[in-house]
Amino acid sequence: MRKKVLKVDENGYLLFGEDGSIEPVGFNEEDKPIYEILDGYVDTPLPTDEKGWQLPFYLPRWTGEEWVEGKSQSEFDEEAFLDALIPSAEDIANAEFEIKILNILMEVELI
Repeated sequence: MRKKVLKVDENGYLLFGEDGSIEPVGFNEEDKPIYEILDGYVDTPLPTDEKGWQLPFYLPRWTGEEWVEGKSQSEFDEEAFLDALIPSAEDIANAEFEIKILNILMEVELI
C-alpha cells in the first residue's frame, strides 16, 4: 500500500511535478502501515473544499503543520498592477482607429 508524498524545497514551497509515493517500512500492532517520510517530503495532501476540489493556491507552501498560500499580498498586488498595464482589445482597436484618423487628417493637410 503506497502513500503519496509531495516534495517541498527548504522553505516549504511545493516543487510541482516532483511528487511521488513511498512503500511502508513496516506495520504496527493494528496491522496498519508505518511510513518513513524523508526530509523534503510531506504526506499531507493539499487541502480541498467540501466538494473535494483542491483549494486554489498560487504558490503552495508547507509550514510544517499546514498548507498555506506562499505568495505574498505585495506579489499579488504587483501582478495586478502589471496586468492592468496591458491594453485591452478594445483599447488597441480605439488606438488603431485614432491613428487612421490622424493619418487621413495629415494626408489632407488639416494637421
